[in-house]
This record gives sequence, structure tokens and C-alpha cells, in this order.
Amino acid sequence: MAIDQTTKILIILQAGTDSHEGSARALHAGLAYEVCDYCAGAFDVREDLTNAGEALSGAYMDHPSIARHVADGFQVWIL
Repeated sequence: MAIDQTTKILIILQAGTDSHEGSARALHAGLAYEVCDYCAGAFDVREDLTNAGEALSGAYMDHPSIARHVADGFQVWIL
């Protein structure tokens, strides 16, 4: 698959930062992100994230909308 400067990529990161492997995934996932409201609650970190000023995204059943990004032309990569 060729990637050029116009390719839009949505990276879904499924990793914690409590291990070296998870931290490496987070580091390589990129700088721009959305934080899943559902997962923040499921992993009991919602209050910590909101206190840190993180905006939680929950357009579809408290999860970010992947369909919106696909409709906008993003390729979806899951790490």
C-alpha cells in the first residue's frame, strides 16, 4: 500500500501505558487523538482524564465514530 502526503490515516490504539509494549504503541500512534468516553469509564480513568483536561469523545454509544472518519476518507489502522 502506497502512502503519500494526502493519505489520511485513523489509528485506533488499543493499549495501556502500564507496560513497555503498551507505552511503545502509544508513542508510535501519533500526536493527535480522541479519547474514548466508554473506555475511559470501563477502565475507571474518566475522572483522571477530565481532570487533566482531556476531551472525551462518544458520538456512537459513548465511543468515537469510526464511520465518520471513514466517510471523510481515512484509512483505519488498529494497533
